Amino acid sequence: MKNTSIVIRITCWYAAFLLIITLGFLLLQFELERKEAQAAARNALTEAVSDAGECILDENSTFAISSYISFYKNDIYLSIYDENGELIEGRRPPQVTVWPVLKDKTLHQASDREKRRWYFYDNQFEMNDKMIWVRGVTRGNLVSDYFPMNFLYMILGLLSLIIIAITGGYLISRRAFVPVWSLIKTVHSVSNNDKSGTYVRYLPKDSSRKNEPDYPGHTMNHWSLKLPFDGSRDEVDMLTDEFNMMFDRLNEQQEREKQFTSDVSHELKTPLSVIISQCDYALQDSSYQEKALTVIRRNASSMSSLVNTLLLLSRGDAGKLSTVKTQVDLSMLCSIVADQQQDLLTEDQITLTTEIEPDIVIQGDETLLMMIPINLITNAHKYGKCPGGHIELSLFSRNKNIYLSVKDDGPGIPSEHKKKIFDRFYTINPSRSRSGSSGLGLAIVKMVVESHGGRIDLESVSGQGSTFIVTFPDKGADT
Repeated sequence: MKNTSIVIRITCWYAAFLLIITLGFLLLQFELERKEAQAAARNALTEAVSDAGECILDENSTFAISSYISFYKNDIYLSIYDENGELIEGRRPPQVTVWPVLKDKTLHQASDREKRRWYFYDNQFEMNDKMIWVRGVTRGNLVSDYFPMNFLYMILGLLSLIIIAITGGYLISRRAFVPVWSLIKTVHSVSNNDKSGTYVRYLPKDSSRKNEPDYPGHTMNHWSLKLPFDGSRDEVDMLTDEFNMMFDRLNEQQEREKQFTSDVSHELKTPLSVIISQCDYALQDSSYQEKALTVIRRNASSMSSLVNTLLLLSRGDAGKLSTVKTQVDLSMLCSIVADQQQDLLTEDQITLTTEIEPDIVIQGDETLLMMIPINLITNAHKYGKCPGGHIELSLFSRNKNIYLSVKDDGPGIPSEHKKKIFDRFYTINPSRSRSGSSGLGLAIVKMVVESHGGRIDLESVSGQGSTFIVTFPDKGADT
C-alpha cells in the first residue's frame, strides 16, 4: 500500500467505506425484512388457525369438524391434533420430516430436506374438557421467495451504485491531483534543467530579449520560473504559490551569485593587470623597479582590502561574524572618525559638520561599529557635491532609540535604485564616483548594523542629496 499512489489509496479507502456502509445497510434491511416477514407469517397463520378453530363444532361429548374448513389454502397447511399430539385430521407438507413440539400460541421455524424454511403456529382449544390442537404450517415464502428476490435486486442496485461512486471518486481524485502531477513534472524538469516541463518563464519588463526565440543550448538560468496555477486558492494552489516564491528567491540568489562572480572578477582584474604590467616593466628596466614595487604594493593592498571585506561579508552571511561586544562610547567613536576624515575632505573642499550628543553608549564591537560612520562618510565623499560640498554627521538619542545619520548635498539617489543600493558591488553610475569604488561599503554598513540589532534607512530625493539613517535600540534607556 505504501508504494501505491495517493489516488489509488484514496479510491480504495473510499470504496472500503462505501462497502462497509452498504453492508451495514443491507444487514439492517435484511433484519427489518426478516422481522416483517415473520410478523406477516405469524399474522397469516394466526388468522388461518383461528378460523379453523371456529370450524370445530362441539357435539355433546365429542366434537365435529365442519365441512367448510379447508386444510390447504393460500399455501397454508392446517392439521388438527388431540391432546396427546396425535394427528386427527388435516394436511401436512410432505417435505417436512422433523416436527416441532406443539406449543400454544408460539411461532416455530424448521427446515425441510432442501433447507427451505417453514413456519409453524399452534393454538390450543378446550372442548368438553378435552384439549384440541390446531396447527398451521406455511413455507417461508414471504422470506424465502419474495424477500430474497428483492434482496438480490437491492444488492445488484447497491453494487451498481458503488461501482459508479468508486469510478466517479477515482476520476474526481485523479482530476484533483492533476495540478500536483503538473507540479511534480515541472519541479522535476527544473531540477534536471529540462525545457520540456510545464512552466511559465518570464523576463523583466526592461529586458531586451523578450522577443528572442529559443535556441539549442539555451538554458533557463536567466529567467524566473512560475508554476501554473488556476487561482482557486485551494491547498494545491497555495502550495504552487509557495513554490513560485521559492523559485523567485532561488532565481534572485542565482542572479546575485552570477553578479557577485562577475563583480569580483572585475574588481580583481584591474589590479592584477597593473601588477603584471609593472612586473614586465621592472624586468625590462632595472631603474623602474622601485617605482614598480610601489605600484604593485598599492594594488596588492587594494586586493587584500577587497578580499578581507568579502571574507567579512561571507562570515556575516554564514552567521559566523566574530564580534567582541563591550560598552562602546559611540559619541567618542563618531568624533574620532570625523577628525580622521576631515583632512581627506578638506583636500576636496568638502565641509564636514558634526552634531554629536555626548555620552551615548552602546553594547557592541568597537571595530565593526567604527566601519559605520567611516563607510557612510566615505560614500558621501565619493558621490556628494565637490568642490564646495557639505556632509553632516549627527548622533542623538530619542524615544529609546539611538540615531546616527550622515547627510550629503550630492545629486541624490533615484527611487528605482534605492532598493538595490545596499546590494554588494552595486553602484548607480561608476562614472559619478571620484575614486574607485568596489560597491561594498554600504553592504558592510547594513551587515554591521543588523548584527547589532539595528536597521538602516535611506532618505533621498534626486537632485537634493541623500541621508542615511542608522537606528539602534537604546537598551540603556530601559534601565
